[in-house]
Amino acid sequence: MHTPWSRPSISHGTAPLQKRSPFRIVFLLAVLVGLLGSVASVQAQGSFPGSGTTLNTNVRVYPLDVWGPRVGPGSGAGLVVHNLGRRHAQWLLTAAPALHEQVATLSFASAHPDTARQYVIATARALHTDRRWFYGLGPAAPHDARLSFRQRTGRVQIGVGQAVWGQRLHIRPHVTLQHVHTTGRTGDASALPPRSQRHAERLRDTEVPGARQTGVRAGVRIRYQTQSAGERTGPSARVQGEWDRYVDLSGVPLSFDQLDVKVRGSIPLSGRHRLLLRSSLVRTWSRDTAPIPFYQRPTLDGSIVPGWARSRFVGHDRLTATARYEFPLIDTTPVFALDGHLGVHAAGIYDDLPAQFEPVLSFNETLSPAASTYPLRPSASVGLTVRMPMRPRATVDLALGVSPEGLSAMRLTIDQPLSLIRPPHHTSRSLR
Repeated sequence: MHTPWSRPSISHGTAPLQKRSPFRIVFLLAVLVGLLGSVASVQAQGSFPGSGTTLNTNVRVYPLDVWGPRVGPGSGAGLVVHNLGRRHAQWLLTAAPALHEQVATLSFASAHPDTARQYVIATARALHTDRRWFYGLGPAAPHDARLSFRQRTGRVQIGVGQAVWGQRLHIRPHVTLQHVHTTGRTGDASALPPRSQRHAERLRDTEVPGARQTGVRAGVRIRYQTQSAGERTGPSARVQGEWDRYVDLSGVPLSFDQLDVKVRGSIPLSGRHRLLLRSSLVRTWSRDTAPIPFYQRPTLDGSIVPGWARSRFVGHDRLTATARYEFPLIDTTPVFALDGHLGVHAAGIYDDLPAQFEPVLSFNETLSPAASTYPLRPSASVGLTVRMPMRPRATVDLALGVSPEGLSAMRLTIDQPLSLIRPPHHTSRSLR
């Protein structure tokens, strides 16, 4: 039996299809139904800002839903409904069409996750893209070869949250049912290394494992923060760990565990000057014979740390570290505030982190695919953050990054209170 800490061997060959245990499938579906049934019984204690206590609706427009060459120009709109069916509940329906990617989301939250002791969050999302980019597997993937897949995905996630210790500790078990259909590919696969070519071919033909997948993710997220809800002064730290197990339901011998740990610390210096420290670790363990498709593995790109192209690296494990200095530029409280930030980053992607990790930085543009160990890759960033003190959690962040491969495109990030209910529309982690 494999535990979450074991490292079984990973096969990259084509294996015969095997049937899943009916008991396992029934158990996972029973958990999903049980979580759905718990929505009515969970008491809501936290209201959303400005929601009131009566039924009300408002329309949200996302005019900045333009996210670069992978997605293309686009826009978006959403309908928010408060207190429908129960006090403090929030419903959210959004659509964000772009040139190369279209996303629609329906979300429900029984209460505000930041202020409620107990809450239920359910999200359904449909996504279509003709630019699911793939540069190859591993830390030495070449930057001059790239495939583009056409892909349709659908996912439904249900989570039940419990907060204790003055909102400092959050525990949220969750279940996700997802379907992925890869229908086409553009680009020259012969430019990729042999292992990456074989991986790409598995996704090209609908008759082989990987091209069409239906599966279940079940796991738990635990988050601890040193400050309780509402505290914003003094040093703070937050640790979040998430463990998932994926089990395929479509007859493919695919199963894996994934552990994602994030640590964030904020140190005030003077006024609005502060130092922000972040680090993260993602590890993936295969538990069956079929290789994990690249779109379900950790990715290292500009959405994780500035300086790299979108979808640039993919592997089983990822390690990142960031130090960012933030400083004020303009302050017209309570209407508008503009901050600047300078950041340095170190990150790496690995097929097996314990075996391949090398604790040094490399400024080389390319790494050797024949190497037994791989260093961390550095990058730096400069940017601006637009804050609205009236809504302290709503920010617009612009970052320009540089890495050994050159200057990256500008990264635009919009953070708002609804981010805990549903992820940003266009994200490379749409399956998580």
